[in-house]
Amino acid sequence: DQLIIQHYQDRCKSLEGEEGTAQGLSPIVNLKWLHSSIKMWLIHMYTKEGDGVLDLACGKGGDLLKWEKVDVGYYLGIDIVEGLVNVAKRRYETSRCPFLARFICADGFSETLVRERLRNERPFDICSCQFALHYSWSTEQRARATLANVATMLKPGGFFIGTILDANRILKKLRETSATSTDSDKPMVRFGNKLYTITFDIENKNKALSLPLQSYIETHNYFGIQYEFYLVDAIDHCPEWLVPLCALTKIALEYNLELVFSTSFHPLICQHHVEYNYHRSKTKISSLSTSTPLDFVTPEEWECVSLYLAFAF
Repeated sequence: DQLIIQHYQDRCKSLEGEEGTAQGLSPIVNLKWLHSSIKMWLIHMYTKEGDGVLDLACGKGGDLLKWEKVDVGYYLGIDIVEGLVNVAKRRYETSRCPFLARFICADGFSETLVRERLRNERPFDICSCQFALHYSWSTEQRARATLANVATMLKPGGFFIGTILDANRILKKLRETSATSTDSDKPMVRFGNKLYTITFDIENKNKALSLPLQSYIETHNYFGIQYEFYLVDAIDHCPEWLVPLCALTKIALEYNLELVFSTSFHPLICQHHVEYNYHRSKTKISSLSTSTPLDFVTPEEWECVSLYLAFAF
């Protein structure tokens, strides 16, 4: 955890003074807009006016305006990185969002979260965890603690929504990659393009490739499969853990969380006409083949989009 916290603290410091000034200069600005659009679609689909929202790993509060657009009544953002929480607070204060919001610096994936930090909170209508659930999958204990937190803090009939790397997609690429790298003390397997790389050591590669992903089999260990992720202008060779959807679905059900929706980003963009802001104009994505990128999206960006899936429980 400390390595991950330090990574985001350092990134937070590197961005100080740039908030709101250099977003358009990012080399992955189109990718960020597409990711933001998918989160907006999820939020629109599962949120009602006046809902209470629990945002696990809220980061810099980048989704605050999305929650404003659906007229939520209350928002609680939790993140383990103090610098990010401070940015989120400032963003809320300057955005003048009409809903009440509170921010806590805490580990949203810990067993003690509800008991020590949320005991006075009422249950929420929505729990959101965007591009962060992989940090909870380092051990089975931690993964179960996360799902227990979600189940405890959701009202009956509430939704748990999120976005994660698609384990099936990652393993497909891993199987197609035969080259090994010796940049470090031990051989590694790496794939990606000029925007991203995913790196497995041989031990974790073998563990990953041994998993049956079509269905959950209890004799297999679906936890602690670590890789290193790099995404230009976003994530700098940070450790993450594979989250197989079959395991997430099976274990979530033990906490009365039933999967109601999941799909990879490509068909979500194509089939649901995701709306997004592009140069301040509203555009709709439609009639798009999953093998053909948008006019303004490079093949490298489109490949990055293919790595992710969205879910709702």
